[in-house]
Amino acid sequence: MQSSLERIATGPSLATVASGNPYLPTFWIALLILPTLIVGNGIQNMWQSLFQQIKGLGFSKRQFGIVNVILLIFINLGYLIAIQLLLALVDLFTLGVHRMLNGETLHNHVYLSVNLFLALLLLSLVQQIFSWLHRGFLLIMPLVLLVYTAFTAHVQNPLNLTMWSRISEVHSLQSFICAGFVALMIVGYIYFYGNYEVK
Repeated sequence: MQSSLERIATGPSLATVASGNPYLPTFWIALLILPTLIVGNGIQNMWQSLFQQIKGLGFSKRQFGIVNVILLIFINLGYLIAIQLLLALVDLFTLGVHRMLNGETLHNHVYLSVNLFLALLLLSLVQQIFSWLHRGFLLIMPLVLLVYTAFTAHVQNPLNLTMWSRISEVHSLQSFICAGFVALMIVGYIYFYGNYEVK
């Protein structure tokens, strides 16, 4: 029996999309888009109000970028832990302790959670980077990526790893590729924030 997380984080399989029958998985989109709604332009607003005061203490813009990434990591991690605790309580009552803690269910849960964290961080970084171009992109770009993922069967798309119905159809190496891509985006974000962000 599937855990609550596996049931929520699901959508059309790659085979379903390839056959021309995709659909929009609303629970999956809500699960992944909520942290971007939480963050919004809060980081920009925070630094606009504190920038001159903190810069007077000798902090560089690159250090601000590092703090931004740390904030994004903690926000997404906190969000994921809160969701996990809520769904674990649901599973405790529906599956029971024995089924919930069996090897396969626990392994699936952890694997999906790691992929979800990477994807949440990726979407948050995309949101922050595109918001430099225009504030209207704060929510649009992550949403476009999620809708694109739901309606296409592109195997290399790292967001496939967050959809339980697609995990078995994607090579497990994709998790490491996604982690590498997130690391590159973090380095790029800090570099560009430090050199080109206009306050």
